[in-house]
Amino acid sequence: MPGENERKSSAPAEKMIDMDMPTDRPDDALSEHPLRERVQKGVMGCIDAPFQRGVESMLATLRDLNPNAQEATILESSTRRKWVPALRNSALQAALASPGILLSDPEKVQFFLLVISSITGFAWFSVSLKEVKKKFTEYGIELTEDLLEACLTAILIFAVISGYGIGSEVLDHVQNLIESAGFNIHAFIESPVFRTSAICASLAVGVRMIGNLIKATIKFDANDALLTGTSDIARRFFETSLSSLRSTAQTLSSQHDLQAANYQIILAIQSFNDYLQKIGYPSKNLLKDESLKQLVSMPQADFDQKMIPVTRANLDLFREYVDISGDPELQGRMRRSFESLDTLSESYREGEIHVSQDFSDQVYAESFKIIADFLEMYQDLLEQKR
Repeated sequence: MPGENERKSSAPAEKMIDMDMPTDRPDDALSEHPLRERVQKGVMGCIDAPFQRGVESMLATLRDLNPNAQEATILESSTRRKWVPALRNSALQAALASPGILLSDPEKVQFFLLVISSITGFAWFSVSLKEVKKKFTEYGIELTEDLLEACLTAILIFAVISGYGIGSEVLDHVQNLIESAGFNIHAFIESPVFRTSAICASLAVGVRMIGNLIKATIKFDANDALLTGTSDIARRFFETSLSSLRSTAQTLSSQHDLQAANYQIILAIQSFNDYLQKIGYPSKNLLKDESLKQLVSMPQADFDQKMIPVTRANLDLFREYVDISGDPELQGRMRRSFESLDTLSESYREGEIHVSQDFSDQVYAESFKIIADFLEMYQDLLEQKR
């Protein structure tokens, strides 16, 4: 559109480089401080390395079970964006907070740590990302990362306090060895600068833990509000459509006359189309010009030749998502369903007027089972595309 071209041409030059014009230059060439960014990336890579190895070892059994491409992407994203940062941050915070806590009175802090670890631990284990819409997956990772970091920080500080109490004799012996080497570590620890810095660091970590808990609470409540507002009506249509598809598939697998079969097929397709219209999905209702009476009373050959393209179109809505998933089982089910519909369609094109009703019904039954399964799996993506 002309208006869009004019808007693009008036954009600042640097934005046009980023958004509109391909470039062969490396990312560092576009950065104002490439050296500093490379150094920061290298330092963070060294710090994260042991935590990365730890997470990978924890996930080794899960990876051996051969997750599909979509599941592997989720694991990679969670490792990079949640588990490694949470482990790294909690370990560093525990190291910063522990000296100040041990210099004061650990018993006074333990109650606070117990509250934080209990709240975040119970919340983290009870929060399920299946209650987060798929298009908000990254947001769900942030939410659980805040809880995980606060919980792990409290647990690690607890571990340090417990370890100090159990190993105090060994630590005293180490302190004596250091002082015998000429370094007065006791005077250093008791110096006002160290004590003040250690206590301030402990307070900062405590504030961050409370902040993580507050952030997670707000984020979870925001997600809950989005789930509430989305859709009592849309969910009702979704459940009706899903139920209709499954019940029709079950009905078509049993004995019934032609009109009953036609009626069930129409109800299932219309129910699915009603759901798509309710969520505003950009699809065409291919049955809107036909009355229910006309469709139900059609001969089998005419009915099938009208319904096969409609069923194919509804199944085709999920092709993109199935291809992205990389799951060979799902791809195989979709391919076989298309092949069955093609076989049925070719039977009529070849002049076979008396195609078995049982065969025709089984083709629709299998197609509706698959559409129902895909609808349940990819509901969020369909609603996201509206």
